[in-house]
Amino acid sequence: MTDILKTKIAILGTTGYIGRALFYELQKDSDVEVVGYSRDVEAARRTLNTYKVAFGDIKNYDELVDHKYDVVINATGIGSPRKLNEDPTAVFKVTEAMDHMVFQYLDKYPQTRVFSLSSGAVYGQSAGDYVNPDTEASFRVNALSVKDGYALAKLHSEARHRSLKDAAIIDLRVFAFISCFLDPEDSFLVSEIAKCLKTKAVFKTKPDDLVRDFTTAADIVDIIKFLMARPPTNDVFDLKSQAATGKFELLNKLKEEYGLLFEVGEILENSPTGSKNIYAPSLSRLETLGYSPQKTSLENVVSELKAFLVLNEL
Repeated sequence: MTDILKTKIAILGTTGYIGRALFYELQKDSDVEVVGYSRDVEAARRTLNTYKVAFGDIKNYDELVDHKYDVVINATGIGSPRKLNEDPTAVFKVTEAMDHMVFQYLDKYPQTRVFSLSSGAVYGQSAGDYVNPDTEASFRVNALSVKDGYALAKLHSEARHRSLKDAAIIDLRVFAFISCFLDPEDSFLVSEIAKCLKTKAVFKTKPDDLVRDFTTAADIVDIIKFLMARPPTNDVFDLKSQAATGKFELLNKLKEEYGLLFEVGEILENSPTGSKNIYAPSLSRLETLGYSPQKTSLENVVSELKAFLVLNEL
């Protein structure tokens, strides 16, 4: 992305958790011209203002096909646990509709490279342990539950992308994401921690340790640049930091850095995609191609939560 002419990038899903972080990150790059896309432009501006995300050009989805981009990043989806609980079927509708939009766009601009944000949840029950490029997805097909919906919607989307074998569509599987533009009212682990830091409340957690691999918008942009320097391909990659982090390793670090108060006890937890003690890749094919992650998960979370506190003047 160092050509004299700026790389033109469209982000679909600009107001989502990952989308707004990517929009902010790409606007800092002088080699990039980025345009955000949303279903409702005015509502998108209000949302970005709420999260204090500086924004430039935002267009309606209906305008996408009228503009040629070098890269389209599909960051749409139901990324909020709260919204998934409210309407578990929405993820199927949104994912399919956005894939259809991208496919129509590629019919007109077949040279555009697409990066679609997928999820480590596609591994199904196998996602409860470390995964690698040889890990097979596992689903109890005779006993599917509502909690399988998100994973299956993402898996179906990946399958649609692979069916267009001549299109330069790459799926990037996110396992855990951290951004200073998080919503402290969400039920993600880091959102609940951020809320406690903001309100000086005690973070309450179960005695079981968890392992998570956190990536950031800067990581995703770095990976896209790495892949853009390679020939176009139709493929999928797991996103991995230098090292995953344990829950208590993270909590103790945040106690040391920001004075986080936490206590351990039996509490009720409910994840709309199913609980996972380990949710991280042990190896990513990106590393076999020569890509090196910049930071560890612990460094990513500490850095982004510091920015969150500054952003909220805490």
